[in-house]
Amino acid sequence: MPGKLYKNSKPVAGLYQHIRPRTNDLFLTDTFVGGDLTVKKDAIIQGTLGVTGAVTLTSDLNLSDGTNIISTGTTPTITTILGGGTCVIDPTSTDIAGRLTFTGTWNPGNTVTVNFTTDYATAPKVILGYNSSVNGGLTDSTTTTFTFTATGTAVGIIDYMVIESV
Repeated sequence: MPGKLYKNSKPVAGLYQHIRPRTNDLFLTDTFVGGDLTVKKDAIIQGTLGVTGAVTLTSDLNLSDGTNIISTGTTPTITTILGGGTCVIDPTSTDIAGRLTFTGTWNPGNTVTVNFTTDYATAPKVILGYNSSVNGGLTDSTTTTFTFTATGTAVGIIDYMVIESV
């Protein structure tokens, strides 16, 4: 369904394939763009911008105060090879960011592997944040998993962030 086109705050009858307004402001509501859309100056989105497909930025992404980066998706599964300890993944975790909680007796060489729900094109960079007494580190990152291996006692929390660079 075509949207509404406004020129100088007055509705225009239809939305045409090639619009060349002679004004600096163009307001579109409920509009579907079936091809490329190029905006040569600033764009203000007053609502949610939904994008299906990849987004390519050719400049910086600037976030203002009060904005957040939010990761949504399915919680990855984990596989552990351990002694007497356990590890659980927080249910709000995603392939992009998450939290692992370690309890019990972890021995050097015990591992936990996070299995991504969606494969990456290349092995991503994995950044670990230690919130407590977890001894160990990242020992492997592939397109489908990353692995943490204990080097001593592992009790506490590790937060992770995953970024693919191609």
